Amino acid sequence: MCGIAGVVTSAPQDDLAGTVRRMTATLGHRGPDGAGVWSSDDGTVSLGHRRLSVVDLDDRASQPMKDASGRYVISFNGEVYNFRTLRKELSGAGYAMSTQSDTEVLIEAFANWGVRRTLDRIQGMFAFAVWDDVAKVFYLCRDRFGIKPCYWRFDSGVFSFGSEMKALFACAENPLPLNPAAIAHLLDFDYVPSPDSVFQGIQQLAPGELLIMKRGEPPTVSPYWSLETERKNRTGLLAERSDAELLDECDTLLNQVIEEYLDCDVPTGCFLSGGIDSSLISAIASRKLQSPLRTFSIGFSEASWDESGRARKIASYIGTKHEELILTARMAQDLVEAIPDYYDVPFADFSQLPTLAVSRLARNEVTVCLSGDGGDELFAGYDRYDWSQRIWALHRALPGPVYKGLNALCSSRFMRSVRSALPPHVSETVRRLPEFALNGAAPATFDDYYKTIMRNHPSCLHEGTATESLASTVPYWIEGAGLERLDSMQIADIRHYMGDGILTKVDRASMSVGLEVRIPFLNERMVDFAFSLPMRSRHSKSGLRSLEKQLAYRYIPKALLDSPKMGFGFPVDSWLRAELRDWAEDLLSHSRLKQLPYINAGKVRKLWDQHISGTVDRHWQLWPVLIYSQWMQRWKTHIAMP
Repeated sequence: MCGIAGVVTSAPQDDLAGTVRRMTATLGHRGPDGAGVWSSDDGTVSLGHRRLSVVDLDDRASQPMKDASGRYVISFNGEVYNFRTLRKELSGAGYAMSTQSDTEVLIEAFANWGVRRTLDRIQGMFAFAVWDDVAKVFYLCRDRFGIKPCYWRFDSGVFSFGSEMKALFACAENPLPLNPAAIAHLLDFDYVPSPDSVFQGIQQLAPGELLIMKRGEPPTVSPYWSLETERKNRTGLLAERSDAELLDECDTLLNQVIEEYLDCDVPTGCFLSGGIDSSLISAIASRKLQSPLRTFSIGFSEASWDESGRARKIASYIGTKHEELILTARMAQDLVEAIPDYYDVPFADFSQLPTLAVSRLARNEVTVCLSGDGGDELFAGYDRYDWSQRIWALHRALPGPVYKGLNALCSSRFMRSVRSALPPHVSETVRRLPEFALNGAAPATFDDYYKTIMRNHPSCLHEGTATESLASTVPYWIEGAGLERLDSMQIADIRHYMGDGILTKVDRASMSVGLEVRIPFLNERMVDFAFSLPMRSRHSKSGLRSLEKQLAYRYIPKALLDSPKMGFGFPVDSWLRAELRDWAEDLLSHSRLKQLPYINAGKVRKLWDQHISGTVDRHWQLWPVLIYSQWMQRWKTHIAMP
């Protein structure tokens, strides 16, 4: 895993290589093992790279790298998991390889097949920049699911890009204006959905997109792969298979993928939370290694949040060398103050703290970790896939006066206090029904209703030009003929909740310590298989993700796995009233809030007062404001205030 950055200009610039070196210097945590810069002879193109050595540790595999002909130059962040297969094919066509790296295979594939045909053939996680020095064309590409990040800017004929926003700060001459819609999205969804960013004029390359720029012309961006199209094309392909056949095929495929993902030249382990997804990945991986697999988990002294005991039992059963860390409030305080450096864009999923902690724990022993992310989205593991449709049916069936009465009851202080008192492992259906399911006017469509569910904070804390309507502009729902409602929910979650949320969280946390995280469930073959599954394999009478559960039971006893889902968070509500109170009080002070653009300071203070009094749990609404306030203080010299 690595960090990439670069600049392409329409006219020569003085010391362009120096500019790119400053950009890549901000990405040193992503690639602590080496750095390199390539610049064109005419001074209009410069590509930079920071290297984390995982496959082929030899210096000959360093980047930026040219193909054998010298036509193409690449700066590549990620892994191509089927590179050995492609290498054999290219070698058979007469291409002589001088390294064992996937980067060389990728650049020679461009030379042989072209960029677009190569994209159809590679499997992996990546963001890469390629310069064609003959055609004078620049390419920037991001993987199908957004596992690896990529930001870009085009201003006055100068194109710049980087793995993280801070790389673009290094080449921006003036402070950048905020994007008011992005602040609204942050407060409502915890993240800024791609392709937007927190700044006007800077964009994220969205998952599955390819940017092409010819010299002297503005860039064009288009998708090379589509979640919606892929799902439609695969609907019903496995409908005739028996349940036993589907289970065997899934078992074989996941074993093959995990074996490929363990193929590297550095120590490898697994995150193990104790849930179905990470337990299944760890159980299979433990059978592939000669020595005991290393597994890592986070626990808490607060019993209602602690899953470390279950993870420990599963680790013992599958025979891993397990390490766990009990995350305390004092540890969290050290981590939370560093968030703006690790997440140089405002990002407010509070599970970023345990993710940072488990990444640090793992990096002490390994360089690569496998993760169970993606299983819920692919195999329909979230409770909301079930209860949302039940509550939507209730919405449609209730007469207007009855609906208004229930809404008033569920919005009352009594019901909010009841919900706040429920422990985290209580069903999400029960715990969130009062706030999300019956809040405000009845939504007109299931599309609107699902957005309401996914908006964690529909409290309208934003103001000015960042109105509530801006949050509703997020294209969360994906309609399509031939798609079931469950299909659309899964696709929408893969694109945004996972792509813009979970994967951003994991990338920044892991790369803050130079740890590469590989995600077997997001292998292209696994996604193709999951998209082809009939409805009965995802949602049956026995519940959600029936196929994945049956597969997990092949490797781990049912009694060890069947426990309520807690989620990967920490006791934010109580810590904000105690150990993190001083930190929060400073960030939510009247003076700080008045300096935050597009924030209703009065409403925020009211929520904070309610929270610290203990009458209502408001951490869901407050956490993104805290993150925004802290981010503003850290990066204010790069921000043009409105």
